[in-house]
Amino acid sequence: GQLSVESSNGAVDIRAADQATADVRTSNAAVTFAGSLIPGQHRFETSNGRVELRLAADAAFTIDATTSNASIDTDFAVSGSTSPTSIKGTVGGAAEAAKTSIEAHTSNASVAIHRS
Repeated sequence: GQLSVESSNGAVDIRAADQATADVRTSNAAVTFAGSLIPGQHRFETSNGRVELRLAADAAFTIDATTSNASIDTDFAVSGSTSPTSIKGTVGGAAEAAKTSIEAHTSNASVAIHRS
């Protein structure tokens, strides 16, 4: 289903989401998401908190992830531009990846995008 969560100074922890659309924003706290996403645009955003995404091993998506004063870690193979603080590219087949767009942004904390 559709997840739209906005918080301030509170962590957001979403587990076992099934075929979700996600727009998740908080500050000074972590954002955690585990599950599957439907085609469309998805955003996970915080400041001063970690962003952690756990997605199906066969997920295909475009990714735009950034942080400052920390690093980004992923075990997905990303085609595109990567640096310790930024990833912008595709995961999986290009045609399938174009259908699902993920933005993950934070500052002063890490971003982790892993296979579940």
